[in-house]
This record gives sequence, C-alpha cells and structure tokens, in this order.
Amino acid sequence: MHLLIVRHAVALDRDEWKKISKDDRERPLTEQGANKMKKVAKGLKKTLSSEPSVVISSSLLRAKQTAELIMNEMPTTNYVETESLAPEQDPEAFVNFIRSFATPATDLVACVGHEPHLNQLISWLVSKSRKGIGELKKGGACLLEFDKEVGAGKASIVWLLTSKQLRELA
Repeated sequence: MHLLIVRHAVALDRDEWKKISKDDRERPLTEQGANKMKKVAKGLKKTLSSEPSVVISSSLLRAKQTAELIMNEMPTTNYVETESLAPEQDPEAFVNFIRSFATPATDLVACVGHEPHLNQLISWLVSKSRKGIGELKKGGACLLEFDKEVGAGKASIVWLLTSKQLRELA
C-alpha cells in the first residue's frame, strides 16, 4: 500500500484570522493558496501511478478545502475526516486509524493534515522516531510505501516534493 501525505495549502494568516474569529479550526485557504493547490493536484495526478481509493483529512477547514481540491483532480467517492490528523496528535493515533484502510486491494490512500504532525508522522512511519524529518512546506507532499503492514518503522519514502516541484510537474 502507498500513503500520500499532503500538507494543506496556504491559509489566511493566523494573526489576521484572530481579528475575524477565535476559532482557528475554521481558518480557510487564501485564494492564492487554493489556486496553487489546484496546480499541485494536477502535478500529483501526473506523478502518481494510480488515484487514491480514499482521501482522509483533518477536520480543520484548511485541510478539508485542500482535500477537496485534490479530489476535484482525482475523483474518489470516498472521503473521511479524522481528528488523528489534527496538528498536535500523536502519530500512532493515525497509524491505528489508517490500518482499517490497508487491505490487499488498496493501492493508494491520501491524507491531508498539518505541521508539525505530518513530519513527525512521516518520521514515525519510516523510523519509529518522532523527531521529524524537517518541515513539510504548505502544499508539499510525501509518498510512502508499505511492504506488508502499516506501522511504525514499516514505510519507505518513495518521494518527497515541494509545492513548487509539484506545480512544475503539472
């Protein structure tokens, strides 16, 4: 199974949003962030050998909007939200969640989330370390491959691309 990990696109500035609302969970993408993400999604489609069987997103608005833009380019009828992709979650919570999607017939699952969680998740899946791999920039993506089972230390990195690189591939 392959796991595509995508960081949400550029959202409104946190401090500017605080002037409008106290609920950071509802902070949306900027128009420019959404436009760039449309191109990222095209780059993802060209780069991936198959389309995801499911797109899993954090329940924060900016991640849901990013997931929607990916699904517009790579249609799937399966969309799921989970708190295990929220910014401060333990990577093992998502590992436990994703296991239910890892069947022999599943080739690709996509997920959209936030930093610092995603780089810790990638590190956990590849090395069983929560130290992280460095920052996954907004709109950036990483493709992991699991040989037999989904778990900590069971994945290999196939590629790690920035938003700019993915847009250039579009």
